[in-house]
Amino acid sequence: MDCKAKGRRREHQARDLLETEGFAVTRAAGSLGTFDLVAIRRDPQPDNYLPVLRLIQVKSNRWPRSDEARTLQAESGRYSPLFVSVEVWRFDDGDGVPRVRRLGEDG
Repeated sequence: MDCKAKGRRREHQARDLLETEGFAVTRAAGSLGTFDLVAIRRDPQPDNYLPVLRLIQVKSNRWPRSDEARTLQAESGRYSPLFVSVEVWRFDDGDGVPRVRRLGEDG
């Protein structure tokens, strides 16, 4: 199986889920950066306490390796959790719904 194609399919799957929740999503294809997706809430409401910006790393069948996890955790410390959510989405084979970990929430 082509790992890049599988990763691309999972990123598209995550993008589609976010778009149904009202986010505008940019996929950072080929950037080799820290995040695969950047999602911005289209209609932020002042009484809705969810972050406006979500920075997402998408994984298949595993959580990030320790070096990746350190980088993501360091990135999460750069932003206010009131406005930005740093997340890892893990899709396991056969599951259409990801497991989501938000980083930086517990200090």
